[in-house]
Amino acid sequence: MAHRQETNYVFPKTSECKPSDLDGFQWWALLAPKKTDRTARPYFRVQSSRMKPSYFCTEYRSFDAFKLFCNSLDGIKIQSSSSTMPHKLRGQSRLERLPLEILGLIFEVSEPDGFIALSLCSQSLWALAINWAQNGYLRWRNAFSLAGTPVIYASSYLKTLPQYLYDMYPKFVTEETEEEVAAPRLYGQGRTVTRSTAWFNDIVLQSHLAPVPYDGLYVQSFEQITSKANIPFRLHKNMRSSLPIMTIEKGSKWLLRNLTNNEYIRMESVMTTEGEVTVSHVGNSWLTLDMLLFCLICWRGDGRQNTWSWEQLEGYVGMTEEGIDDTLHDPTYGPLDDKFWPIWAGNWAGHSLEVVTDRELDSSWVDRTKSIETLAPKMLLTMYGLALAEGSPQARHHWESVFEQRGDVIDEEHECYVSDGVTIEAKTHKKIVIGSLRVHADCLCGCEL
Repeated sequence: MAHRQETNYVFPKTSECKPSDLDGFQWWALLAPKKTDRTARPYFRVQSSRMKPSYFCTEYRSFDAFKLFCNSLDGIKIQSSSSTMPHKLRGQSRLERLPLEILGLIFEVSEPDGFIALSLCSQSLWALAINWAQNGYLRWRNAFSLAGTPVIYASSYLKTLPQYLYDMYPKFVTEETEEEVAAPRLYGQGRTVTRSTAWFNDIVLQSHLAPVPYDGLYVQSFEQITSKANIPFRLHKNMRSSLPIMTIEKGSKWLLRNLTNNEYIRMESVMTTEGEVTVSHVGNSWLTLDMLLFCLICWRGDGRQNTWSWEQLEGYVGMTEEGIDDTLHDPTYGPLDDKFWPIWAGNWAGHSLEVVTDRELDSSWVDRTKSIETLAPKMLLTMYGLALAEGSPQARHHWESVFEQRGDVIDEEHECYVSDGVTIEAKTHKKIVIGSLRVHADCLCGCEL
C-alpha cells in the first residue's frame, strides 16, 4: 500500500473545520472551490495536513491523486472475483432484513474496519457487502472526483490568491494592494487576514473531509480482522479475492491535462515501491502524479512570490552537488523552503485538471513534458537533500532506491582494518554518483562505514 500520513499530521483532527483550527500552526488543504454538494457542509477537503508539501514529497506520501483526477474509466479495471461465500436465506436477523437502501447507507458511512466487521457477521451480509463494494469506486467518484474542476492546495496562512481565482470570483474577492499584503500582523493575531484569507476561511469552515476510496484499505482490514474471526482458513483466499481492487494496465500511457490552459504532461502507469498503482512522469517513475501535482497546484500565497512561467522555471536550481556535500558534513545545511520555490507558487494552482488515457490532441494543446524532464533531476536532488537533513530513515532509503533504479548507484571497494587493528581487508560499498561526488548509500549498503 501507499505510504500514507500518520494521524498526527492530519489537520483538522475531525472531518469538520472550526474557527479555532484556523489559528496557530500553518496547515494545508486541497480544495475544489467550484464543486459543492447539497449537504450542510457544501464544500469538501480531499487532503488537509500540517505537513508542508516539501516534506510530503520527501516522505513520498500519497493522497490517491490518480483516483481523484482520473477521467478515463476505460483505462482502469475494478478487479474482483465473482466467488463469495454461499448466501443462505434461512435464519436472517433483523439487521439482514433491513431494506438494501438502508444497508447501503450503513456501508457508506462505515470505516474500513467497521465495514469488514459488519460484513463478516453472516454469509448474507458478506454477499450484500461485496456487491455494494464492487460499485464503491464509481459512487465515490461521482461525489468526490476532482477531474475537470478548479483545484488548489492552499496554505492557511495565504494572503493572496493565484490570478486565475481572482478572475473566477470577481464579485467576491478583489486583489489586495501591496500595502495590504505587506501589513504586519497585529499583536496577538495569529496571521494576517486579507480578503483572500477570508475567502479561504469561508470555504474551509463550510467544508468536510472527503473519504478516501477504500479498495486497498478493505483488504488491509480484512487481513487484520479475519485473523481473529472464527472463519475457516480455507475460505480466506476466496473471500479476500472478492474484495474489489482498482488496477491500471501495466505500461499504459496517460496524459495529465490542464483544461484551463490547454497544456498537458505525458504520464505512464507504474506501481510504486510501496505497492500503489498510479501514474508517473514518463521516464521518471519516482515522480508520481501525487508528487507532480504538489509542484503544480500548491499555493502558499504569502505575497513574496509570483507564479513563474514555464520558461522561467528553466532557471530553477534547487539543491546542488555542493549543497549535498555540505549537508553530509552538517545537516543544518540541508535545503530550506527557498530551495523548493516552484512548489510555493504552482503555475497550475486554481486550474482545472484531469488524467486521461493517451490520445491525439490538436495543435491548440501545448506539451509540457520536456519542461518537467528538465525540472525532475533538480527536484530529485532537492528532496534527497531534505531526506539527508531532516527526513525519516524510510525516506532516506526510498531516495537511495530511486538513485539505484536510475543506475546512479555503483559498487566501490575500500580497504579497511579489521577488529585486530592490523589486518587489512577489502570491502564493497554502495555509492551514489552525483556528478563528481560519491555519497555512501547508508541504507542500501547496510554496513557500518
